[in-house]
Amino acid sequence: MGALLVAMVGLSGQAHAVFYDLYSGMLNQKGDQLLLSKCGIVSVDFILEFETPQLKGQLPDLAANGIVQLHVKGKVEEKDGQYHLMVHDINHITVGSSCDLLDVSVEERKQ
Repeated sequence: MGALLVAMVGLSGQAHAVFYDLYSGMLNQKGDQLLLSKCGIVSVDFILEFETPQLKGQLPDLAANGIVQLHVKGKVEEKDGQYHLMVHDINHITVGSSCDLLDVSVEERKQ
């Protein structure tokens, strides 16, 4: 019984579940940094970092597409007063459509 308990404790110490949150916003660029600007009443900018280069390669060229909405799964850390979003997975990319509330109200007035 004691050996089983020691084995179970050893296994639980090795198995660390990783949890990610979902983030949505507009893809922007500031200098050489890619940002996710969260859409909402209060906008927050997250500096994007990627677990793999292939994830970054999935993003469309901002110079050619301009308006890009992004939905990702990742983890946020605060470093030196800035939020850094480590992207684990890209769930959805929408080109040509904004989730910014000011952009949405302008589009509704056009219709």
